[in-house]
Amino acid sequence: MAVCPDHRPLPGIMDDETGGAVLVVVFLIPVMILMILLMSDMGKVVFSKIRLQAVTDTAILSGAAVQAAGLNEVADLNNELLKEARKCKAILQSGIWYGFGHATRARTFFTAGSPRTPQGVLMYIRKYQLDALDDYAAAAIRAVREVVRTNLPDAVINWGMSRFSQPLARLRESRHEQVRYRYYTSPCDGCPPIPTLLWFTPDAPMFSGRHDGRVYFMALRVGEASGQIRICSSMAKSGPPTKIRLAVEQPVEDLFLAKLLRVPEPIIRSVAEAKPAGGHIRDRKPYYKAVLIN
Repeated sequence: MAVCPDHRPLPGIMDDETGGAVLVVVFLIPVMILMILLMSDMGKVVFSKIRLQAVTDTAILSGAAVQAAGLNEVADLNNELLKEARKCKAILQSGIWYGFGHATRARTFFTAGSPRTPQGVLMYIRKYQLDALDDYAAAAIRAVREVVRTNLPDAVINWGMSRFSQPLARLRESRHEQVRYRYYTSPCDGCPPIPTLLWFTPDAPMFSGRHDGRVYFMALRVGEASGQIRICSSMAKSGPPTKIRLAVEQPVEDLFLAKLLRVPEPIIRSVAEAKPAGGHIRDRKPYYKAVLIN
């Protein structure tokens, strides 16, 4: 039986595929926007991390450079310590002293006191060394803080994770000059005069700064005796190594997703270590310079 064309079945709504691409695009646009925002935020985080690490490395190298300058000054002062120790040795051994007291006065001019309460020339040099270790340690911290503050005002130094050598190092006596000197001990009224040494303060007006304090005196003395002392001529570095460990933290601002989701901004952290190396205090080599520790 023939079918009338007017009675063909009509297509259903589900069979109509018109506008399907539009629906896909509508669903993909938010996803693409979120992906773009995510990539933008990740770029900001990576850039901030690189910048923070660069500033941290710069700050820590600046601090280590200050530490190196301090150790170099201590090494230079070791040269002065050796010069004065040898000068004291030469003076004490330059002749026979009028008595033990005058030899002691000459020795005391160089060695009296302690590094914290100096009286003699050598002790003043050792005090300058200790002062340099303290002063440059504080200056290194100021240098680190200034570099971080200048380049990243919103960054914060994590002092709990950071380590600074304070003082820069400990010092101990390392080398000494052995000094033997002679002096007369008893009078002899009938003996001929003997040239002996007396000691006065070298900066007394009578010397006008051109004398080391020795004066020859014709004395009636016999009975020669000798004394021996050790004079420190070099200090050595001891204690833990001198270095800086710095940890810096910074929040990453203006992240779209953080604002969209109303979550706290992430905080990034960078850590670096540096130290002064290349010199030697005991051997009087002021060649320290700042290097990063991997």
